Amino acid sequence: MANRRLTPSQSTRPSSCDESRIPTRKTSAYSPAFDQHLTDHGISELDDDWALSPDNLEDLKAVLSRRRASLSPSRFTEDDYKDFKKKDRAAQSKSSVMSTSLPIITGQSKTASLQNIPFTNLSNLTDGTLVDLQPDLYDGERPEAIDKSIREELDQEVVPSKNKSYPVLPNFFIEAKGPRGSTTVSHRQIRYAGATGARVMHKLRLYVFPDDAADNRAYAFGATYMCLQGGASLKLYAFHPAVSDDAKHTIQYHMNLLESFHMDAGVEVFRKGVSALRNIREHASKERVNLVAAANLKASTQHQPVSAAPTSICSTDQHLQYPHQ
Repeated sequence: MANRRLTPSQSTRPSSCDESRIPTRKTSAYSPAFDQHLTDHGISELDDDWALSPDNLEDLKAVLSRRRASLSPSRFTEDDYKDFKKKDRAAQSKSSVMSTSLPIITGQSKTASLQNIPFTNLSNLTDGTLVDLQPDLYDGERPEAIDKSIREELDQEVVPSKNKSYPVLPNFFIEAKGPRGSTTVSHRQIRYAGATGARVMHKLRLYVFPDDAADNRAYAFGATYMCLQGGASLKLYAFHPAVSDDAKHTIQYHMNLLESFHMDAGVEVFRKGVSALRNIREHASKERVNLVAAANLKASTQHQPVSAAPTSICSTDQHLQYPHQ
């Protein structure tokens, strides 16, 4: 049987209608265009001329320097440090770093935290052409900690996942890399994550303090951990929003390096780095808790009935929403 030739109208090339259905490839942190994309949308890089420092920068550095009893020489010994280095050098991938050496750095925490969860529910940070944020680790609050009416009203602003049981109000992130990972990619990822966290906190602050939400203070934080053959590196960052004269981006987001640590430089440097990370992580948690308490208080006062009829107690109760403890 002879092969049938296709006429132009029967060509296998997609029609214009078909082409319209082909999804546009989104930009990820592995793309060289990623950094410029963030800059073009009002998210500063460390060395940008227009980058700003938060007003609480010195306070945050003081937080980093606080000593922790759990890392005193009597409780975290030279042998513990050698064990960390052994595990870190044995790690062959990011997943092994996340499961072996990084937990030694982060320590025990009661904070609501998840790993590798795509942020599929938040409104776009830029123009919708970036891949969904998917941090290696993020901290937030348990959903029930925030008044349900707030979660519903600010759903796409403070609830990161379509799975509503996952932690909300994310403001602390860790991006890690194994021995073959890229420091450039890790930096881009934490820049994206931190700006997202800064916007999340800003949106809830707008709910609580509509006239003073952008107060030039950092309430979102991030860390990168690089397990490289040349040495392990830990960097800590702060992120904050600021009012801008740019008509396209009236609120811009700024990234600041708080401190960096060469974790292979000896046990004392290691203790300082671990203390700094745990301290800023706890500080991020306190910022969430304080903001949630203020938001819940405002929600509870807004939901108070103007008057209560004594004969309609059950009916009135149906309209009351109380802040979670």
